[in-house]
Amino acid sequence: MRLLFLTLLAILANLFNKIEADEVQAAENLQKMDYGSDFLRMAVVLIILVGFAIFSAWFIKKILKSRMHHINQSKGIKILEKRTLSPKSCLYLINVLGKGVVIAETPHGIHPITELNMDAETELLFSTETMDKKSRFSFQEMLSKKLKTHLTQK
Repeated sequence: MRLLFLTLLAILANLFNKIEADEVQAAENLQKMDYGSDFLRMAVVLIILVGFAIFSAWFIKKILKSRMHHINQSKGIKILEKRTLSPKSCLYLINVLGKGVVIAETPHGIHPITELNMDAETELLFSTETMDKKSRFSFQEMLSKKLKTHLTQK
């Protein structure tokens, strides 16, 4: 029994010495570690993720813009211009089967503002396919002229 106890004690002492040696070796390895390669790898992954996010946002914006352009070309209702008045309200200039309509969008609903007669200025504004944006009248100029004439008629 005594011999068995001494053998077990020797085995445990040997095991504790191995564990202590492994801990000392791990501490030395930890001090010798260079984190430069890990940091570089992390930075590369971060750059790739940010680049992917930017590319995704650009691609989605491009798809949505081309979709709206395609919808405007193929339907009888065309959204010619949009002006944001506040974060929750906008003015829209819409061509509905050749007739100009100005509407307002608010959190409380959509409200018609005015209808535009088809005169020479309005025709120039509605001909968005044939003229570039620099040579046609702006929405602001057209709206201010139409509102002035509309208010003077009343």
